[in-house]
Amino acid sequence: VVQLLKEKRDMTFNEVRLTIMIEDPREAEQKRQLGVEDDRGCTREDMAEALLD
Repeated sequence: VVQLLKEKRDMTFNEVRLTIMIEDPREAEQKRQLGVEDDRGCTREDMAEALLD
């Protein structure tokens, strides 16, 4: 997916990471109100960090 974004959308690696890290404010508010974590069990920062590995 990262390679496709870089090629088709002409995005740099850092732009892809930033896009992944941006959280939908509505989703964040819903999680805060309900006091729940999402089903993935990881944060957007965790996902972006995984790209570096």
